[in-house]
This record gives sequence, structure tokens and C-alpha cells, in this order.
Amino acid sequence: MNPFSSGTRLRDMIRAIRACKTAAEERGVVRKECASIRSAISENDNDYRHRNLAKLMFIHMLGYPTHFGQMECLKLIASPGFPEKRIGYLGLMLLLDERQEAALCTVRIIRKVPDLAENFINSAAALLKEKHHGVLLTGVQLCTDMSKVSTEALEYFKKKSIDGLVKVLKDLANSPYAPEYDIAGITDPLLHIRLLKLLRVLGQGDADSSDAMNDILAQCVATIMSIEDNGGLRVLAINILGRFLSSRDNNIRYVALNMLMKAISLDSQAVQRHRVTILECVKDSDASIRKRALELVYLLVNESNVKSLTKELVDYLEVSDQEFKEDLTAKICSIVEKFSPDKLWYIDQMLKVLPEAGNYVKDDVWHALIVVITNAPNLHGYTVRSLYKAVQTADEQEPLVRVAVWCIGEYGELLVRNSGVLDVEDPITVTESEAVDVVEAAIGLILQI
Repeated sequence: MNPFSSGTRLRDMIRAIRACKTAAEERGVVRKECASIRSAISENDNDYRHRNLAKLMFIHMLGYPTHFGQMECLKLIASPGFPEKRIGYLGLMLLLDERQEAALCTVRIIRKVPDLAENFINSAAALLKEKHHGVLLTGVQLCTDMSKVSTEALEYFKKKSIDGLVKVLKDLANSPYAPEYDIAGITDPLLHIRLLKLLRVLGQGDADSSDAMNDILAQCVATIMSIEDNGGLRVLAINILGRFLSSRDNNIRYVALNMLMKAISLDSQAVQRHRVTILECVKDSDASIRKRALELVYLLVNESNVKSLTKELVDYLEVSDQEFKEDLTAKICSIVEKFSPDKLWYIDQMLKVLPEAGNYVKDDVWHALIVVITNAPNLHGYTVRSLYKAVQTADEQEPLVRVAVWCIGEYGELLVRNSGVLDVEDPITVTESEAVDVVEAAIGLILQI
């Protein structure tokens, strides 16, 4: 005999359930048994009706929904035999929940006499914690109607119920497949809709309540990013994430930054619109926000915006915390090397980074700078003069000192003769003795370091 046929004895079903080693395995057994019982109900199977109802009562005691078997209780009560009547009355006491009917009745009362809503506030709020599907469904509708007609009820639910409603909605979205509530592959869309309607009513015109519901928006955004879309919804989702970046809650901003990093591969242009806000996050006091925002800015850089974004990062390098300088310096150097439009701009940016970043500049970075300088003969004079001025104020900045000493040693003649002056610089006068003094001081500084 099929272990999940309608003729399965109660003891066999109990044995199968108790043999389960995990909750998921138990749910699978119950789900198959319920499907078999529903098939028997639809076929109007009289022979096993009492046995199926006994199994439903056991399933009900395990906490699973059994509302689909309520009419079977009435059919057994109407049977001529005593055993069937006894099972029918027993099932009636267990499976029929008067709270659902009471909640529906209260909905009708409040719609007709709104002034009575205040009498049901505490009881209605308690229904939102119910596990019984029918009670929860009508409880949500009751709270929605009460919030529309009673200011006192609205304020009470805002303070006491929003976090619980968000959790219910999240659990519902993550719940396993449930055939009795599934419609077109969506788990319990009716309860989804009613929960969202209630949250909309509670969040309208209230910033604090709306902030508490941000988790729902985040889940909606994640869904939009996962589905195939023509782009309109995706832009809307990215704009929502952009608003999240202005939130006072660091957790929300961190989630938004993570999701924007994933969104870049889908619609980089839409994310680019929020780069000003993202740059502000780089300057945030929270270390995790700063680090994640910096990674996002790095992904946003391209040939068209490299100059503006690099300027912002270099400006912040001057005032950034010591513990953040290393990451910030590494990203700036990588951006400059990867997206530099010309050698002059590359050298200028590196000469800004070296004095500010100090010893956080890696060896391979200043080695690469020396290679670029060597391969740009027309910039030798400009570079040596710039480094001569920068090294005079160097303070324990070994990479800057090393590059300056090398450059003055190689191109000191251009420094003294003031050769190769560019339009963007002012000429300076340097004697050989002055150049030697600067080199000696720089070498002494290296030896001290």
C-alpha cells in the first residue's frame, strides 16, 4: 500500500512522522499526507473519511494548517453510525477556530460603527501573532480597517506591531512551498497583499514607521535585481537604494552599498547617478561604511569620470583617518594607473598622493612612477621641479623622498637650468648647492627612517 494513500492508518502516519530526522523531512511527510487527504475529500471517499479526519487532528496538533478538512467534521456528524459521529464532534472541537469567525464579525462591526474600534485594539494586535492562517488573515484585515477609522488604533499598531508584521512578511517570503496557499507558484499572495496594505497604512506620513519597513523595500529591490526586466523597474530599485544611502541607520546604508555593487553589472549608468551620495559615504565615520563605499567608487570609475572622482578621493586623503589611509591610497593609485588619460595627469596625481599618503604607498607604486617619468622626456624638467619643491616639506615620507632623490640625481641639470618649463608651472631658480643641500637632507631623512 502507498504509505501516503488515503487508506493509510493513523499509527502508520505517526510512525512515519516520528521517524523523520529533520524538520524539513517532517514537513515533506505531512505535505504528502495532506495532499492524499485532499484528494480523498474531492473524491467524496466515505470509507476512509473518519480515518482521514483522525489523521488531520494529529496533523493539527503538530501545528500544521488543516482548515480544508473542516467540512468533513460536519459530514461525519451527519453520519448514522456512532463512531463516525464521535470522530466528527471531536474534529469539530479541534479544527474549527472560533477566533477567525470572531475576527470577521469584528471587521463588520467596525465598518458599521467605527467608534467601537477602540474596544478591540489589544485583541486585534494579538491576532497578528497567530500561527493559524485564517485567524492571521482576518486579523490583518481587522487591524487595517481599525487603523483607517481610529487614530488611537493607528498609533498603537505603529508602536507595537510593525516589527512583527515585517517579520511575518519576511518569513512568508522565505517559507517553503505550501500547496494549500499557492497560487500560480506564489506562496499565499492574498496574505502578502493584506500585510502590505496594512504596512502601507501604518507607514503613511510617519518617517519612523517607514524606516522600520525598509527591510521590505530591500527584499523588493533584491527581487527586481534577480528577475528579467526591461530596465524600468531596475532603475526604480536603484533609486530606492540611493535613498537608503541617506538613512540614519548604518545597517541600511551598508545593505544599500552591497546591493549597488551587484547592480553595477546590470545597470552601471543608473548607479552612476548616485555617485555624489556614494562619495559622501566614503567620508563616513563608520569604518565598514567607508570601506564598502570606497570599493563601490572604485567600480564606478571609468574614462569619463576618472578626473572628478580622483580629485574627490585625493582631497579626502588629506583629512582621512590613519587606519583608512592605506586602503584609500591603494585604491587611488590603482585608479590613476588604470584610467590615466595622459602621463602629465598621472604624474600630477601621484605627486599629490606621495606627500599625503606617506609610507602607505607600496614599493611597486613608486617604482611604476619612476618608469613613467623615465619614459616621458618632455616632462623631466616639470617633474624634477615639482619633486624638488615637494621633498623640502617631506616628513618621514620615504617613498616621496626616494623618488625625489632619484629624480634630482637623474635630471638635476634640468632643475638648475630651469629647462623644459610647461605653461602650467611657474619657473623657479635653483642653484647647484641648493639642490645638493636638499638631496643631502633627504638622504639623511631616509637614514633616520
